[in-house]
Amino acid sequence: CGLIAPYRRKENAENDPDNNKEPEAKKQKSDDIKEEDTEVNTKKKNEEVKEDTKPKDKASTDLKDPPLWDPVETVRQVLDDLRKGSTDAPSSRFVTRMIPVQASCFTNEAEMAHAARELFARYVVVPAAGAEPITFAIQVKRRICSHMKRTDVIDLVAKEAPSEWKVNLSDPKYTLVVEIMKTLCCMSVIENINEYGNFNLVETREKGEQKIAE
Repeated sequence: CGLIAPYRRKENAENDPDNNKEPEAKKQKSDDIKEEDTEVNTKKKNEEVKEDTKPKDKASTDLKDPPLWDPVETVRQVLDDLRKGSTDAPSSRFVTRMIPVQASCFTNEAEMAHAARELFARYVVVPAAGAEPITFAIQVKRRICSHMKRTDVIDLVAKEAPSEWKVNLSDPKYTLVVEIMKTLCCMSVIENINEYGNFNLVETREKGEQKIAE
């Protein structure tokens, strides 16, 4: 998406340890990477044929690999820039909300439970012994989905949270956002979700402009 491309490039640049290296060293590394990619792609094509014949005995959502980027952090940066009235902040009359998605799966109980469990494990920071218990909430929105009730979805994913966590609907530390569109389910774990202004770009920009005018 063109709206977030500058933030992606900035995040990639900040996380790239090779940015301070000499150009020649970078070029050599780039050539080495191309050669490695060619070998990997050839090996991958050979393995794909074998993989297609293997039975699929688990949910398709697998979050074991590290993410290339964090959409929640990108959205947070966008909203922060809008609040500051930055001219670099993205703007489009066709985009009202920017809701981050960290995982997606089919809308069925097995895959949704698996995705929720993986997201909790990856993005929730476990407090030290003796600290206050984690507070959480589940936020569910359904579109064109009649085969699963909202309360059933909440019960399903809430079971994946550790028993020592406490529910706090007004000001939770972490919120599992579940967006269902027919057969597609998208999820994210948002820390301090009240700071995101319901992900509304238009309202956040207007408030930022009013604050600057004052």
